[in-house]
Amino acid sequence: MPELSPVLAPNLKRDFQAYEQDIRIQNYRLCGILASVFMIAGASLDWIVFGMDGVRRFMLPRILSAVVLMGVYGALMLPWGKRIHRILGLFGMAFPLIACISWMIYSKDGSD
Repeated sequence: MPELSPVLAPNLKRDFQAYEQDIRIQNYRLCGILASVFMIAGASLDWIVFGMDGVRRFMLPRILSAVVLMGVYGALMLPWGKRIHRILGLFGMAFPLIACISWMIYSKDGSD
């Protein structure tokens, strides 16, 4: 397979990364919207499993998690957010979801 010329290779990689950055940011923002909607919609599962007591108990953490996710969504529109889009997209989105679900499991005595 022919090698790329040493002059073309760095420019090609930089251009590809710039193109991919816009797509990643768009996907992370979409993820933030979907995760927020489904986090709130998960209250219906709380109602099925735990009744109205479960909905009342878990609604505040679900709303706070959705607010944090929307904050990450907003940060991805700012210049500094675009610079650190990978950190915001991976950890900024995952942490509120994992923390909320983990707390819910813990508060209901785990798998017991």
